[in-house]
Amino acid sequence: MKIQDVMTRDVSACSSDDMLSRAAQLMWERDCGCVPVIDHSGVVCGMVTDRDICMAAHTQGLPLHQIAVRSAMSPHVHACRPEATIEEAQTLMRRNKVRRAPVVDSDHLVGIVSLSDLVVRAPHARKPPGLRPEVLMQTLEIISAPSDVPASDAVSTTYGMPAA
Repeated sequence: MKIQDVMTRDVSACSSDDMLSRAAQLMWERDCGCVPVIDHSGVVCGMVTDRDICMAAHTQGLPLHQIAVRSAMSPHVHACRPEATIEEAQTLMRRNKVRRAPVVDSDHLVGIVSLSDLVVRAPHARKPPGLRPEVLMQTLEIISAPSDVPASDAVSTTYGMPAA
């Protein structure tokens, strides 16, 4: 099964020049926890999460409408392609400890895939190995481990999937 079969296609994005209030508004309207950041040509250049927004407001002591997205976003984008397999996407998420990854074609945003997409959108009958409940739980456990725990140490059983 390919990422294009389970990804969210209708994705809202913001610019690094937008204010965090815009990113927060998009998250509220779209009921999501992150927004891809795109440059003037539509290339994904970052990701901003709800946690990034909270931490920026706290550390900078300013209201969201006074903080630029660029000051809170992660410029390290861990993206996958629409043709990637479920297993490849989980490996990317595990290695980088991310719950969501933008899906890009020629660096342009075409969707986003999250652990929720893997659980909810994948067909329930005859799930491929990467969508077995124990594999998804292992991926969540690895991603959720504290930062000082290497991904390879977070879970001892691999259920047929590489830990990192």
